[in-house]
Amino acid sequence: MYAVNPDHQCPNYQKISKSAENLIEFNSQSDEEMVDVIKKHSLDVLVDLDGFVGAKRRGVFSQKPAPIQIAWMGTPATAGAPWIDYVLIDNIIAPKELEYQYTEKILRMPHSYFFNSMSSLKRSVKDRAYWNLPEGKFVFASFNISWKIDKETFLAWCEILKKVENSILWLFLEDEQAITNIKDTLEENGVDSNRLHCTGRVQNDIHLARFDHADLMLDSFICGAHTTCTEALYAELPVLTKIGTTFHGRVAASIIKAADMEDCITNSKDEYIERAIEIATKDGELERLKNHLKENKDELPLFDQKRWVRDFEEILIHILEK
Repeated sequence: MYAVNPDHQCPNYQKISKSAENLIEFNSQSDEEMVDVIKKHSLDVLVDLDGFVGAKRRGVFSQKPAPIQIAWMGTPATAGAPWIDYVLIDNIIAPKELEYQYTEKILRMPHSYFFNSMSSLKRSVKDRAYWNLPEGKFVFASFNISWKIDKETFLAWCEILKKVENSILWLFLEDEQAITNIKDTLEENGVDSNRLHCTGRVQNDIHLARFDHADLMLDSFICGAHTTCTEALYAELPVLTKIGTTFHGRVAASIIKAADMEDCITNSKDEYIERAIEIATKDGELERLKNHLKENKDELPLFDQKRWVRDFEEILIHILEK
């Protein structure tokens, strides 16, 4: 394992570094120096976990220090680079009709490509009053960062709020201008802006406690939830998504399918609105979805880490035997 600009203060890094059989840390080394080290190890496969985020060591991969190079997780898009041989995704992310979007050969996980370690995370317990949420209201929530909220998504949320009168919208919002814009848009579309409740950045164990007080998480259309979707499902909070046509617009659908909840994946704005209203108003529907997560969590492919690792190992063996 190669760590680029390692953060020794991060508890996740400490945990990963302790579990790694071999760990090489790169700090101030140049791309060429990194390539020399990697080549000396005579790797068969090198996996890029950053893509165009994080340390962005594109110059290392461009020199092809390993004969097989795979892109996974870091960037929800094709690398668009001839030196990346494969991308690890799944059938929801890239069905046959969307394969043209990728320059890499596609490796398909049998369930979701998205890996998580939710079972190892600490989660605090906070009551409803801690979050200043009113009692007796149906809580629609989105803890996606605000730049993911596109206009079409928000107008859909307005329609949902109008049809489900005894409900509020709970959003992750910290920017005052964004809050003002969203309140104005609510009023312009016939929704009382007092039905908006905001939450901000907190430490992770408290963040995870938020999900206990929402009823349905509403995903954004253009760029949907990734980690947040997984967190919600693990907390037994159903997530509703509209599947898009791009990688980052299909991740939530991939995750939701791996939780065996295909009836929370919609294909249009109208279907999304209708399904949200149904979950909020139809007797027993929300309870059914939550019970599914509660009763089957340990068996769902989404949270079966050992199964995911076995599937990944089989894929690696297959490409090495080609």
